[in-house]
Amino acid sequence: MYKWFYLIYKISYAIGIVGYAVIMLTLFGFNILLLIKPQVAMDFGLLLLFYGLYYGVVGRDFAEVCSDKMASHIGVSISVMIIFVFVVFPNLKILCKSYCIYPCIGRTHV
Repeated sequence: MYKWFYLIYKISYAIGIVGYAVIMLTLFGFNILLLIKPQVAMDFGLLLLFYGLYYGVVGRDFAEVCSDKMASHIGVSISVMIIFVFVVFPNLKILCKSYCIYPCIGRTHV
């Protein structure tokens, strides 16, 4: 299942890179060599760039929803995972996913 989401990610990433390349080539004037108007080339580049960004974000969000749904079907809830993280990894900062060098002050364990 995750191969599908990874494929969508790679495709949307490639589309975004191609869109960025088209925009940069248009800014440097390479569209003149292909006899394409700057407005058309810039519109095409922006379209590809934003489609790549949009489908990349939607694919990531959909993968997160699917993984949460699969976790709920096997009986893992978010409260159980938070308790597990606090007990097993007491010096883990949740937001940046890095360990504290010193013991974290003010954190209460469940």
